[in-house]
Amino acid sequence: MLGSKQSSRVKFTGIVVLSFAICLWSGCGGGMNVGASGATSNGVKITPTGSTIRAGATIQFAAAVTGNTNQTVGWSVNGVASGNATVGTIDSKGMYHAPLSVPAPNMVQVQAVSVADKTLTASSPVTLENPVPVPQSVSPTLLPVGNFSLSVGGSNFAPGAKVIFGGTALATTVVSRTQLTATGTTTQAQKGTVKISVENPDPGKVSSTASLNVQVGAAGQVTVSVVPDTVQLNLGDTFGFKTAVNGVGGSTAVKWTVNGIAGGNATVGTITAGGVYTAPATLPSSNTIQVSATSLADTTASSTGTITLSNLCRW
Repeated sequence: MLGSKQSSRVKFTGIVVLSFAICLWSGCGGGMNVGASGATSNGVKITPTGSTIRAGATIQFAAAVTGNTNQTVGWSVNGVASGNATVGTIDSKGMYHAPLSVPAPNMVQVQAVSVADKTLTASSPVTLENPVPVPQSVSPTLLPVGNFSLSVGGSNFAPGAKVIFGGTALATTVVSRTQLTATGTTTQAQKGTVKISVENPDPGKVSSTASLNVQVGAAGQVTVSVVPDTVQLNLGDTFGFKTAVNGVGGSTAVKWTVNGIAGGNATVGTITAGGVYTAPATLPSSNTIQVSATSLADTTASSTGTITLSNLCRW
């Protein structure tokens, strides 16, 4: 009987000691990552543990190395040290810069690895969304009743972006991150001022906070005149044309072309945005050159000046 009691005490004591050892081992992190977040692994913890930001934005990460006095870590994005332009970059202090365009897939992993012990690593997911589009200019600003086309300039235009015309999405072509072109049809009911905005698609579908205005039904009321309408120049000469634009208030900006070429070229001569024409160095096949100015407010309004080029010697 006595031996049986002593045996029970030994077993009980052994169970208590074993339980205590297990609890102590678990509490000290001796290999069981109980309840750890997804951003903690092998003794490294990253904060934040997960984030969602828009393309072009930044977010600060921090990392802590447990059980080591050396807290220095190396950073990477999707396994690329310091990241790159496609997945985003991260500096030595953990500042992550999202890429300007959303990659596919749109989730990347920011990773930290202990410099003292390369086996200690952790990662944190970042979900990337399209940026907020910023429309800054529209041309033309005067539209007819009927079919029209326009161009919107700005920034942060994502693939699949749409020009929104009075609440309706137009057939839109994304030329670049800074330019969109669109076509549509206006009605008599839309005569007057119509708001133009831009919408970027998912991921993170978002509309511009800023908007632009166009005037429907005013096209055809603008007149443009190139001054002078004729001029004779020698090869290599420069000459400044002027324009008279009426019917658009203060919107007198024009687009210049030479023989139908925006800005001209070395063969027919070039022209600046301010209307300064430079004749070519050699005489083209035709010595008659057409310089045209088109209103940016109403692209149906334009005027043309004629240049006659001569190859006269100067003494």
